[in-house]
Parts: sequence; C-alpha cells; structure tokens
Amino acid sequence: MTPPGSERATRQGLADELADSIHTAVLNGDLPIGSWLRQEALAAQLGVSRGPVREALRKLQEVRVVELIPNRGARVLGPTVRESGDAFLLRAEIEGFAVERAAACISATDLAELSVDIQRQREELPHLRSLPPGDCERGFARSPWHVADVHFHRVIVRASGLAHVHEIVEGLRRYWPCHLAWAPASGPGILEANLAEHEGILAALERRDAATARRLMEAHNRNNGANATKWMQTRYEELGVNSGSRESA
Repeated sequence: MTPPGSERATRQGLADELADSIHTAVLNGDLPIGSWLRQEALAAQLGVSRGPVREALRKLQEVRVVELIPNRGARVLGPTVRESGDAFLLRAEIEGFAVERAAACISATDLAELSVDIQRQREELPHLRSLPPGDCERGFARSPWHVADVHFHRVIVRASGLAHVHEIVEGLRRYWPCHLAWAPASGPGILEANLAEHEGILAALERRDAATARRLMEAHNRNNGANATKWMQTRYEELGVNSGSRESA
C-alpha cells in the first residue's frame, strides 16, 4: 500500500527537480531572456507529464525566473535593471576592498596570471569585433575573452586572502545568468575600455599602489554596471516587459 501523501510528495519532488533543471538552463545561457517555454514541449522533452512541469513553472514564477502568460506559455526573465545595477555596486565595493588588500601581498605568480588574462583578451578582441552583434552576444559567455575576464577577477579575490569574499562574489556572479555576460560589454568601444581598465588595475598592483588599484576596480565595476543596466533596459523594452517589476507590459 502506498503511504498517504507519498504520491503528492513524489510529484512535488519531481517539480522541484524540473524547476532546478530549467533554472540551471537559464543561468547557463541555454534559455535566454525572452525565450518561450511550452508545457507540452517541456513535458515531451523531459519525459514527464504536464502536471509536474506546470508546477515547476509556477515555482519559477514565484522567484521571477519566468512569467506565465495565459494562452501563450512561460517567458524567461532575468534580473531587473535595478537588481543588476545593485549587484555591480556591491561588486565595486567588495572587489575594491579585495584589490586594495591584494596590492600588499599579491605574488609574482598571481601577477603573471593576470598578465596572461589580459593578453588573452587582447588577442580575442579582433575576433569579437569581427562577429555580427547577435553572434557575439550568443557566444560571449563561452568566449576566451569572458573566460579570461572571470579569471582575472577571481585571481585578485584569491590574492586578497580575505575569508568568504570568494563565496560572496561568486554568489553575485551565479545570480547573473551567462547569457547576460554580454550586457556589460555591449556597445561601441566598451570592450576596448574594459581591457584598458584591466591593464590599469594590473599596473597599480605591480606598483603595490593599493589606493589606485581600489579606485580603478571600483570604477571598473561601476562602468560595467552602467553598461549592463543600459543594455538590459533596452532589451526589456524590446520584450515589452517592465524593467523594474518584470511584469508583462
């Protein structure tokens, strides 16, 4: 005999698993902002009934990963413009403190790694600029440029020796879906400016100039935040979504 409530518990567990799977696909960039999710297609793709899929989408709507639109399906959303700006402001403060501390103790090995990251970005720049905007946006999260960019920031946080800072920064990064990696880099001259900012931060670290390193890192993250929020504002307007509340217009 099946214990009372176990069937419901199993269904809820499946819905949770499906919600996690869909959310992961959003964060990985496999489901970009504006993507439509159909219950029937998801159920067939995942080999489950529509019930758990429907429940999974409801769960994702509660945490504002998707919005459910009657007779149309579920549409993938991302952070609001304000949430995105706040995340970069937090990173400006946290990474600014981290690079200030790193300036006093960063090793020659870490400095060499940062130099390699910058060189990889410099080499990748012509290729990125040769791509059509749409192709560049879709592939940016997996590009050597972005990989080097992420590593550059991680090396500095690691070199700071500050406990828990890595977890805090990575938590902010995980909240930022991969398909939005292009947002801070979009627009004419922004990649070039980003590279120059990294070069300035490295130069300050090599001089052990903690104050300048912090100032440049804070400005770097604020610039990224301004570029990202501008890009997201435009994207949400294109989708007809309120950029502050993420409710459909």
